[in-house]
Amino acid sequence: MKKNKLSVGRFLFELFIVFIGVYGAFELNNLQQRNREQKIKENYFISFGAELEQLTGSIRSTERALSREIKELEQYSDTLRSQPFYPLTISFKESLLITQAGFNSDVFVQLSRDLASSLTGGYDFVKSLEEKTARFNMLGQSKLLGLTWGDLFDNRGVLKTEYQWYQRELNILKANFNRVGNMMKNDAQPFVDQVIANF
Repeated sequence: MKKNKLSVGRFLFELFIVFIGVYGAFELNNLQQRNREQKIKENYFISFGAELEQLTGSIRSTERALSREIKELEQYSDTLRSQPFYPLTISFKESLLITQAGFNSDVFVQLSRDLASSLTGGYDFVKSLEEKTARFNMLGQSKLLGLTWGDLFDNRGVLKTEYQWYQRELNILKANFNRVGNMMKNDAQPFVDQVIANF
Protein backbone atom coordinates (compact mmCIF):
# COMPACT_ATOMS: atom_id res chain seq x y z
CA MET A 1 0.00 0.00 0.00
CA LYS A 2 2.85 2.33 0.90
CA LYS A 3 4.57 1.51 -2.38
CA ASN A 4 1.36 2.33 -4.28
CA LYS A 5 1.10 5.72 -2.55
CA LEU A 6 4.72 6.40 -3.41
CA SER A 7 4.22 5.61 -7.10
CA VAL A 8 1.12 7.88 -7.28
CA GLY A 9 3.10 10.66 -5.59
CA ARG A 10 6.01 10.13 -7.97
CA PHE A 11 3.62 10.15 -10.94
CA LEU A 12 2.05 13.43 -9.76
CA PHE A 13 5.49 14.94 -9.18
CA GLU A 14 6.66 13.94 -12.68
CA LEU A 15 3.42 15.25 -14.16
CA PHE A 16 4.00 18.55 -12.36
CA ILE A 17 7.58 18.72 -13.69
CA VAL A 18 6.38 18.04 -17.25
CA PHE A 19 3.68 20.70 -16.86
CA ILE A 20 6.24 23.26 -15.59
CA GLY A 21 8.59 22.37 -18.46
CA VAL A 22 5.89 22.72 -21.14
CA TYR A 23 4.52 25.92 -19.58
CA GLY A 24 8.05 27.35 -19.28
CA ALA A 25 8.82 26.50 -22.91
CA PHE A 26 5.53 28.07 -24.01
CA GLU A 27 6.25 31.27 -22.04
CA LEU A 28 9.81 31.40 -23.36
CA ASN A 29 8.49 31.04 -26.90
CA ASN A 30 5.99 33.86 -26.27
CA LEU A 31 8.74 36.08 -24.87
CA GLN A 32 10.98 35.41 -27.87
CA GLN A 33 8.07 36.14 -30.22
CA ARG A 34 7.34 39.47 -28.44
CA ASN A 35 11.03 40.39 -28.60
CA ARG A 36 11.12 39.59 -32.33
CA GLU A 37 8.01 41.68 -32.97
CA GLN A 38 9.45 44.54 -30.92
CA LYS A 39 12.71 44.40 -32.90
CA ILE A 40 10.80 44.39 -36.21
CA LYS A 41 8.84 47.46 -35.08
CA GLU A 42 12.02 49.20 -33.96
CA ASN A 43 13.77 48.50 -37.30
CA TYR A 44 10.63 49.61 -39.12
CA PHE A 45 10.65 52.96 -37.36
CA ILE A 46 14.40 53.42 -37.79
CA SER A 47 13.90 52.94 -41.54
CA PHE A 48 10.89 55.25 -41.47
CA GLY A 49 12.94 57.90 -39.63
CA ALA A 50 15.73 57.63 -42.23
CA GLU A 51 13.15 58.00 -45.01
CA LEU A 52 11.71 61.10 -43.34
CA GLU A 53 15.19 62.59 -42.99
CA GLN A 54 15.91 61.95 -46.68
CA LEU A 55 12.53 63.43 -47.64
CA THR A 56 13.17 66.56 -45.57
CA GLY A 57 16.58 66.96 -47.21
CA SER A 58 15.01 66.63 -50.66
CA ILE A 59 12.32 69.19 -49.77
CA ARG A 60 14.93 71.66 -48.47
CA SER A 61 17.08 71.15 -51.58
CA THR A 62 14.10 71.93 -53.85
CA GLU A 63 13.25 74.95 -51.70
CA ARG A 64 16.81 76.28 -52.18
CA ALA A 65 16.59 75.77 -55.96
CA LEU A 66 13.31 77.74 -56.02
CA SER A 67 14.89 80.54 -53.95
CA ARG A 68 17.84 80.77 -56.37
CA GLU A 69 15.49 81.03 -59.36
CA ILE A 70 13.41 83.74 -57.65
CA LYS A 71 16.60 85.66 -56.84
CA GLU A 72 17.86 85.39 -60.44
CA LEU A 73 14.60 86.86 -61.73
CA GLU A 74 14.83 89.70 -59.20
CA GLN A 75 18.44 90.45 -60.18
CA TYR A 76 17.89 90.57 -63.94
CA SER A 77 20.20 92.90 -65.85
CA ASP A 78 20.48 93.89 -69.52
CA THR A 79 23.65 91.82 -69.90
CA LEU A 80 21.37 88.75 -69.92
CA ARG A 81 18.97 90.16 -72.57
CA SER A 82 20.19 88.06 -75.52
CA GLN A 83 20.94 84.90 -73.51
CA PRO A 84 18.54 81.95 -73.72
CA PHE A 85 16.21 81.56 -70.76
CA TYR A 86 15.97 78.09 -69.23
CA PRO A 87 12.99 77.70 -66.90
CA LEU A 88 13.69 75.86 -63.68
CA THR A 89 12.98 72.14 -63.90
CA ILE A 90 12.41 70.62 -60.49
CA SER A 91 13.20 66.98 -59.89
CA PHE A 92 11.04 65.96 -56.94
CA LYS A 93 9.52 62.49 -56.86
CA GLU A 94 9.82 60.52 -53.65
CA SER A 95 9.17 56.78 -53.58
CA LEU A 96 8.39 56.69 -49.81
CA LEU A 97 8.52 52.89 -49.73
CA ILE A 98 8.48 52.58 -45.93
CA THR A 99 5.58 55.02 -45.66
CA GLN A 100 3.57 53.10 -48.24
CA ALA A 101 4.37 49.84 -46.45
CA GLY A 102 2.98 51.49 -43.30
CA PHE A 103 -0.45 51.68 -44.90
CA ASN A 104 -0.45 47.89 -45.18
CA SER A 105 0.71 47.31 -41.63
CA ASP A 106 -0.90 47.69 -38.22
CA VAL A 107 2.42 48.82 -36.70
CA PHE A 108 1.44 52.49 -36.80
CA VAL A 109 -2.12 51.88 -35.62
CA GLN A 110 -0.90 49.75 -32.69
CA LEU A 111 1.41 52.52 -31.50
CA SER A 112 -0.92 55.44 -32.15
CA ARG A 113 -4.04 56.10 -34.19
CA ASP A 114 -2.95 59.74 -34.39
CA LEU A 115 0.37 58.66 -35.91
CA ALA A 116 -1.42 56.52 -38.51
CA SER A 117 -3.71 59.45 -39.34
CA SER A 118 -0.85 61.97 -39.61
CA LEU A 119 1.09 59.48 -41.76
CA THR A 120 -1.77 59.49 -44.26
CA GLY A 121 -1.95 63.29 -44.16
CA GLY A 122 1.83 63.67 -44.58
CA TYR A 123 1.85 61.24 -47.50
CA ASP A 124 -0.94 63.26 -49.15
CA PHE A 125 1.05 66.49 -48.68
CA VAL A 126 4.12 64.97 -50.35
CA LYS A 127 2.07 63.60 -53.24
CA SER A 128 0.49 67.05 -53.61
CA LEU A 129 3.98 68.59 -53.85
CA GLU A 130 4.86 66.09 -56.58
CA GLU A 131 1.72 67.01 -58.55
CA LYS A 132 2.37 70.76 -58.17
CA THR A 133 5.98 70.23 -59.27
CA ALA A 134 4.97 68.22 -62.35
CA ARG A 135 2.45 70.92 -63.31
CA PHE A 136 5.04 73.68 -62.80
CA ASN A 137 7.62 71.83 -64.94
CA MET A 138 5.09 71.25 -67.71
CA LEU A 139 4.05 74.93 -67.76
CA GLY A 140 7.67 76.11 -67.82
CA GLN A 141 8.63 73.76 -70.64
CA SER A 142 5.58 74.54 -72.78
CA LYS A 143 5.47 78.33 -72.30
CA LEU A 144 9.05 79.48 -71.66
CA LEU A 145 11.42 77.11 -73.40
CA GLY A 146 13.07 78.74 -76.43
CA LEU A 147 12.73 82.30 -75.11
CA THR A 148 15.56 84.69 -74.22
CA TRP A 149 15.81 86.71 -71.04
CA GLY A 150 14.95 89.75 -73.14
CA ASP A 151 11.64 88.14 -74.17
CA LEU A 152 10.60 87.97 -70.52
CA PHE A 153 11.66 91.47 -69.41
CA ASP A 154 10.77 94.89 -70.78
CA ASN A 155 13.24 97.75 -71.42
CA ARG A 156 12.98 98.89 -67.78
CA GLY A 157 14.10 95.43 -66.58
CA VAL A 158 10.64 94.54 -65.27
CA LEU A 159 9.12 91.13 -65.85
CA LYS A 160 6.44 91.45 -68.53
CA THR A 161 2.84 90.95 -67.40
CA GLU A 162 2.35 87.83 -69.51
CA TYR A 163 5.27 86.12 -67.73
CA GLN A 164 4.57 87.20 -64.16
CA TRP A 165 2.78 83.90 -63.59
CA TYR A 166 6.21 82.22 -63.58
CA GLN A 167 7.48 84.28 -60.65
CA ARG A 168 4.15 83.85 -58.87
CA GLU A 169 4.26 80.05 -59.33
CA LEU A 170 7.84 79.96 -58.02
CA ASN A 171 6.79 81.79 -54.84
CA ILE A 172 3.71 79.62 -54.31
CA LEU A 173 5.71 76.44 -54.82
CA LYS A 174 8.46 77.64 -52.47
CA ALA A 175 5.87 78.43 -49.77
CA ASN A 176 4.36 74.94 -50.17
CA PHE A 177 7.74 73.21 -49.92
CA ASN A 178 8.62 75.35 -46.90
CA ARG A 179 5.38 74.47 -45.10
CA VAL A 180 5.69 70.71 -45.70
CA GLY A 181 9.42 70.79 -44.87
CA ASN A 182 8.69 72.50 -41.54
CA MET A 183 5.99 69.94 -40.79
CA MET A 184 8.41 67.07 -41.44
CA LYS A 185 11.22 68.64 -39.44
CA ASN A 186 9.24 70.02 -36.48
CA ASP A 187 6.43 67.48 -36.12
CA ALA A 188 7.02 64.16 -37.88
CA GLN A 189 10.77 63.67 -37.28
CA PRO A 190 10.73 64.46 -33.51
CA PHE A 191 7.71 62.18 -33.04
CA VAL A 192 9.41 59.27 -34.81
CA ASP A 193 12.67 59.92 -32.89
CA GLN A 194 10.66 59.73 -29.65
CA VAL A 195 9.00 56.46 -30.71
CA ILE A 196 12.44 54.96 -31.49
CA ALA A 197 13.84 56.19 -28.16
CA ASN A 198 10.98 54.42 -26.33
CA PHE A 199 11.80 50.97 -27.76
